[in-house]
This record gives sequence, C-alpha cells and structure tokens, in this order.
Amino acid sequence: MTRPPSPGVHALLLTLLLGGQAAMAQSDCRIEGAASNARLPLRLDFPGKDFMLDPSLPIGATIGKLTLKAAPVRIACDVPGRHELDYRAPRADAAGIVATDLRGIGYRLTRHRAGRASAFPHTRSQTAPLRDDLEADSYELAFVKTDAVSAAGSLDRAPDIGAVTSRQMGPLLSIGMGRMNFKAATCSSTDVTVEMGKQAISAFAGVGPAKTSPRPFFIHLARCPAGLRAIQYQLDAVTPIVDAAQSVIALDGAASARGVGIQLLDQYGAPLPLATPLTLSDYHPGSGGHYKIPLQARYYRLSDPLRAGSVRAAMTFTISYQ
Repeated sequence: MTRPPSPGVHALLLTLLLGGQAAMAQSDCRIEGAASNARLPLRLDFPGKDFMLDPSLPIGATIGKLTLKAAPVRIACDVPGRHELDYRAPRADAAGIVATDLRGIGYRLTRHRAGRASAFPHTRSQTAPLRDDLEADSYELAFVKTDAVSAAGSLDRAPDIGAVTSRQMGPLLSIGMGRMNFKAATCSSTDVTVEMGKQAISAFAGVGPAKTSPRPFFIHLARCPAGLRAIQYQLDAVTPIVDAAQSVIALDGAASARGVGIQLLDQYGAPLPLATPLTLSDYHPGSGGHYKIPLQARYYRLSDPLRAGSVRAAMTFTISYQ
C-alpha cells in the first residue's frame, strides 16, 4: 500500500516546481542581430554640444535637443507570455523632467517609434512570441527651460542619465551624455569715447546745431550668437535730456562750457531716438557675427549766454536679445 507524501515533502516539491518555472521564463527570451554577442548593457551616449540660452524663451520651452538611433538590438521571445521593458530616468519628475545643477535648466529623455513619442520613465509590455527590433527606436535628449532665468555654465559628462531594462533578461541599454555647455546669448562690446574736437563760438548762429559737420563714430558688437530672432540696442542719457525730439542731452557737472549740449544722430543725420529699443537691422540669425552701428554726434546750442569751455556728456548703451 502506497502512503501519500507527508505535508513537509509536498511543500518541498512545490517550491522546486515554482523555481523551475521562473528559470524557464527567463530563458525564453534572447538577443539577436548585430548585438547578439555583445556584452550587455550596451552603451548609447549623446555627444557633448554647445547650446545658446535665449532669454526670451518661456518656461517649459526647449533650449536645444539631440537625437540618436537606438543600438542594433533585437529581442526574440518564443514562448507565450508577457515581455516587459522598463525605460528609466533617475530623478525624473511627473512630467519626465530631470533637474540639473544649472538653475533653470532640466532635461527630458524621450523614446520615439513609428511617430509616437514616449517620455521616460515608462514601461512597454508586449505579448510573446515576438521579435522586437529595438533599432526601430530613436532617443531624444531635450534640455528644457525650467525657471524664468537660466544660468550659463556646463554639465559634466554623465554616464547614467537613462536605462532600458528587460524584466526577463536584465539591463539592455545604458544611456549617457557628454559635456553640455550652455552659453549666454550675448555680443561683446567695449566703451566708446567720441572726441568732439574744438568748436569756435562763431559756429553757432543761434539755438540749434552747430554749422560744422557731425562727428561720426561706431558702436562695435563682436561675436554675436546665431539663432536669435533679433538683437536690439538702446541709448540712454546719463545727463538730463534737454530736447527729446531732437535727441539733445545736457553736459555733465564737470563741463565748464555753458549754453551748449550734445545731439545724437543716426548714420543719415536724423535725431536718434533716446530711451527707445532699436533693432539691429543687419543681424543674421543663421550665422551671427560681428556688427557695427554707425552713429553721429554734434554740438547743439541751447541758449544764451554761450560760454567757451570744456564739454563732456555720457550715455549708456544697452543690448537686448530676442
């Protein structure tokens, strides 16, 4: 007469059966294609790049982005069941954005396939048997403005900004990035001194500009960045504006001359609007470069009495970027 197994033996047999099933499920999937003999996880690294910070971008806008094709990996699963891939981005918030050490700059990883975009982190579940060609995916690394002010600076190389892991086979892909540099969108310029020269009192017939020719000068803008919509400049008087319509400013306290001011003109001889944004008309968004703004200055008689002496005035020059 055969005796039934004791409860202790039965429990031991059940544990062994369950362990055998788990091992079979893991071995039901494999890597095929060009990466079949490669050591996993494979590497996918976004190359380092320079980005220009456009101060006019709204919060949430993309500062710049990079796109890479996925590694040549094909997953083959022959036994019926579920195959799941986890797309991970450490420290991503609910919108998929990862904060960086630079104020106002975050990044987002996105997977693209067949016109569909899926931001990290997410999980993709499929029914086996299947052949899943991961080379059909592309990955996008987008840097996003997250604050009203974005700080210029650099993000050092990071080897682990994202990962793709198979729940059946383990890590498949490790995603990193090179050094990313973020530069303020600015032109370089220097102070300008305009030597007005000596002017005889006889050159002033009455209230208004001197009879002699204006003094031409240039404001130089160097290394202006490409990619902006426009560059604007503005001149503001440090000393009081005497006649806004004629763009005439008063002399400062160190000047000894009396009854005279300085008039600012554009390159055509028309009064240059003060305290007013003016567009740099020859800026090229595609290339940026070096520019010069041609302007003129001349003496302008304000009133009597007119007294000879030194002449000095000051203005500030402001550049804004759009």
